[in-house]
Amino acid sequence: MEKEKLYRFCIGEATEKEAAEIMEWTQKSPENERELALMQMVYDGALLYSVGMVNEKPEMILKIWKQKWLLRYAVAAAVLISTIIGLSVFTIHRDHKQWSGQMTTISIPAGQRIEMQLQDGTHVWLNAGTKFEYPPVYLGGERRVKIDGEALFEVTHDAKRPFIVETYAYDVEVLGTKFNVIAQKARNSFSTALLQGKVKVTDHRANEEILMNENEIIEYIGGSLQKSRLRGDEPYCWTKGLVCVDNLTFEELMQKFEQMYGVEIVIDRKELPKLHFKTGKFRVSDGIDHALTVLQASSGFNYERNQETGVIRIF
Repeated sequence: MEKEKLYRFCIGEATEKEAAEIMEWTQKSPENERELALMQMVYDGALLYSVGMVNEKPEMILKIWKQKWLLRYAVAAAVLISTIIGLSVFTIHRDHKQWSGQMTTISIPAGQRIEMQLQDGTHVWLNAGTKFEYPPVYLGGERRVKIDGEALFEVTHDAKRPFIVETYAYDVEVLGTKFNVIAQKARNSFSTALLQGKVKVTDHRANEEILMNENEIIEYIGGSLQKSRLRGDEPYCWTKGLVCVDNLTFEELMQKFEQMYGVEIVIDRKELPKLHFKTGKFRVSDGIDHALTVLQASSGFNYERNQETGVIRIF
């Protein structure tokens, strides 16, 4: 298989015919699959190190591939960079046999968030604790991705290929728009806030479709999806490094703190503290101690941090 064709597949620029040809080629032998995986590893390592370098100088990757001593160095560097960055920022896993094409899975740990651009130009912001799956090359008549967590999408318009966000029980389908999605299977939680354009939400459990207009939000409440007008920027303020409070209970706010600050919080008291304000914002950059100190003044609780484990106990 031509190295240039494999490279185009890795960066998401292969044609549908080329992608299908490569997938068929990888299934013929383990050696072929390893060759593609190695090319992908070199690209991923360079991508994590410098996105601009890869996009602007593709000949650099091909040069590395063709020279064995450079290849060994690049693979070692890719593994090292992926290990270091994967522990502190996010992890990448590629499955070459899933669906009709290659899939990439990104998992964002607590306390981190990233912005990325998909092959079609769509921008995606991923919040902490999110698992996101997408194909580098879209095959067929749709652009389908999967999410468990929270993400903001700014979708590139393509009238011939709708963009579909698949979650544990609901699909959100658009042509070109900007919207935020929360879908957490473990908590049976779902909501989508539409900032621009129009979307269609499909409830697979109730066999129901709901159309959304700009500045509307759909939330799973009391066993069904409910639509209302969007209030302020709370659904997407996390992309600005903010924790927004909008009619949350103390327990719900602590769950947000765990997600955004990357900490574990244990509430060790019989009665939960009450929040004496309905709305507010905390900057993540100010740190968890600042946020808890501000809350202490009105909610009347104490907290301590275990120096060995880092766990915060509220009492």
